[in-house]
Amino acid sequence: MDDEAFLRAIAAAPADDAPRLAYADWLDERGDPRAAFVRAEVALARSGPTADGRAGLLKRRADVDPAWWPRLARATSGARGVFRCAACGVAVTGPVWPLADPVWLDQSDGIALVPAGYFVHSDGTVWNGTAGHYCVNLADLRNTGPHPDYRRRNGCCGMDGCNGPNAVCANGHEVGTECSDCWMPHFLHFDPAAVLAGAAAAEK
Repeated sequence: MDDEAFLRAIAAAPADDAPRLAYADWLDERGDPRAAFVRAEVALARSGPTADGRAGLLKRRADVDPAWWPRLARATSGARGVFRCAACGVAVTGPVWPLADPVWLDQSDGIALVPAGYFVHSDGTVWNGTAGHYCVNLADLRNTGPHPDYRRRNGCCGMDGCNGPNAVCANGHEVGTECSDCWMPHFLHFDPAAVLAGAAAAEK
């Protein structure tokens, strides 16, 4: 096993503790300080979400590679699924897992809000105007494109989403709002009335 192999094992079973703890042991054997982050995350998942637990994990997160920790994102016990346009049924994401805890979100400007391969059902605190919406990583989008109305695509370095839905499916139906400008985290949020969640097709 090497670092990548452990990360792949975690990604294959993102709700399970076993591959995480095996990885933490392996890191400990090599004196790698990332083991403390992995163990803190497992402890948080086992104890349930608490302010102290999240604060502790966030503190440890600041000391590790920002490109590494999202790869350990934890899913809930729910099944992985795809989102489809409610109007025509075309898939608008690849397979994505339900994110277990908002501690895995990154609200830094210019950074992916949601780890790749996951989605979060926003309670409104994720980003203004997203209450009840499904937020996904831009890399997980499929069969989507910019809105044909240029007024919806406002922004300086990307799209800011301030003028309403700016993303359409391959058949032209409005499905969500991309936020990808320089002054915000990057993600797309689907209007729950515009998409359907369903079982994922098997990965090829």
